[in-house]
Amino acid sequence: IFSEDHVWYSFGIAPTETSAGLRLRYRVVDRLEPYVGAEWVEFYGDSRDIIRQRGLPASEVRMVAGIRL
Repeated sequence: IFSEDHVWYSFGIAPTETSAGLRLRYRVVDRLEPYVGAEWVEFYGDSRDIIRQRGLPASEVRMVAGIRL
């Protein structure tokens, strides 16, 4: 999901973030696999400074869910 509020994350120069995630999926029927998981994101450089100036943490854990078709 994208929103205008997240545009300022990419203002920094060079690579701005690293992320890693883990997802667990379950095959309901052939070609239909819902999943849930978590993703860890760490921001770097100028982007990290911008985020901290706004009073937000420079790393976060995001919960993800979806359906793989």
